[in-house]
Amino acid sequence: MQFFSTRDQNRKVTSSQAIAQGLSDEGGLFVPESFPQVDVKALCGLDYPALAAAVVREYLTDYDPAFLTEATRSTYGAAFGGKAGYLAPVKGDTYALELWHGPTCAFKDYALQLMPKLLVEAKKNLGCTEKTLILVATSGDTGKAALDGYHDIPGVEIAVFYPTGGTSEIQRLQMATQEGANVAVYAVRGNFDDAQTGVKKVFADAAVAAELEKRGIPAVIMEPLLGGRLSRLNDHLVERLKERRPTESTASWAFRYAGSWPGVLTVLSGMTYMEHLQDNLRTYSPLEPCTDDELAMLETAANLILNYPTVPCTDCKYCMPCPYGLDIPAIFAHYNKCVNEGNVPESSQDPHYAEARKAFLVGYDRSVPKLRQANHCIGCNKCRPHCPQGINIPRRMRDIDNFVEQLKQGTLA
Repeated sequence: MQFFSTRDQNRKVTSSQAIAQGLSDEGGLFVPESFPQVDVKALCGLDYPALAAAVVREYLTDYDPAFLTEATRSTYGAAFGGKAGYLAPVKGDTYALELWHGPTCAFKDYALQLMPKLLVEAKKNLGCTEKTLILVATSGDTGKAALDGYHDIPGVEIAVFYPTGGTSEIQRLQMATQEGANVAVYAVRGNFDDAQTGVKKVFADAAVAAELEKRGIPAVIMEPLLGGRLSRLNDHLVERLKERRPTESTASWAFRYAGSWPGVLTVLSGMTYMEHLQDNLRTYSPLEPCTDDELAMLETAANLILNYPTVPCTDCKYCMPCPYGLDIPAIFAHYNKCVNEGNVPESSQDPHYAEARKAFLVGYDRSVPKLRQANHCIGCNKCRPHCPQGINIPRRMRDIDNFVEQLKQGTLA
């Protein structure tokens, strides 16, 4: 099996080259030249490690089959407690796929436990001796999963950056106590955006890029969508992006940005739905690097995002459940929706005050049950340590509740 670049179908490489290199020289994504046909019934009779080996063996044809069998067995066997890909019966023909049985209890263990083995073997197959440096900005589970997967992996170093107070205490301890001679963990003053922005500045810094290139150190970008936040922009910014590329998704801009920089080995992002995978494949088939004009526009958009009056909630639900029953993500989602739609009036004198007031209050009751609204927050602060964005949730709840009461009483100045 060979892989060709989405920018040049004549540029073909082996699977080892694709994994070790990440992106093609001209910035394209490596994709398989064909999709193998398999016996589904036969595969269904295998346990998960054997199933994984059978699938990857069809694509990684220049790898020793015995290595792939051993790699998947050691990855998805005892380390997952024998429950990799476990389907828990719910009722009748309904099952739930449990993805927390990996070493760090994160679903990302499925990729980040196997990928280091494949990378090391790819470099061995190719006789590559240069060091690979991985930089990760995390809001919690990605960092530990990456650290655990890459610790003590030869020829690889990994550094993880997380926001101070922006992870749960368990997640912080998971990262801070990670063993390994090639791992480093740094706390960043600020929220997840600050950590992610710092990592991205490293790749955008010409001097850093030149030094990495001189030392032969490629880079890996993880979480390019900021936990999904960059796929949910306000309507005004979406309109700007659609004016440039009407048929492309909002998320595609983030992926194109991440893939536009030299020295990037690969871009890693978790996907929940098939349409996400299909959209990402379209983005890289072929990948068009951002032009200087587009980079300038994205810089302007980033500054607007940082200053926009929305709550930087990504709907991760780490703050849930609230002991007093509040639906915190739903409250923030409704507020942000109204901000984006212009239905958060600053004054009763605003030209469209009546329409905005009705839209906010009616939508609030429809989106969030009354017993789960902001006025039931007592400020216990139990949610705050769990928020990766460092949001002062109780204060935001008070602000929203005060705003709602002013709208109800007609006392908004």
